[in-house]
Amino acid sequence: MFCVVYQWKVKPGKEDLFRQTWRDITEAIFAQHGSLGSRLHKAEDGSWVAYAQWPDEKTWSHVDETVGVDLARADQKQCLDVEVKVVFKLTVTDDLLKDSTLQ
Repeated sequence: MFCVVYQWKVKPGKEDLFRQTWRDITEAIFAQHGSLGSRLHKAEDGSWVAYAQWPDEKTWSHVDETVGVDLARADQKQCLDVEVKVVFKLTVTDDLLKDSTLQ
């Protein structure tokens, strides 16, 4: 499994729009490219961080080809102080993450 960690700096007052655009883009990527899902987090420093899982790096490499998200990406860009940053590209070696829906 391959994982990517992203970080965004969102302008004050734009958090709700950012979260909606993140959901819209992420759902399109999931449907079109076979991602294994993602989680969005709010960090202590006020930035937003997402962790996305993929079967492999090759599958992830096609996310920029996602269709139908141009408006969401444009809206998201208006929410940001700086461009999205890819913080880490990771290969899973040991997986003990539990599915919270199974509890």
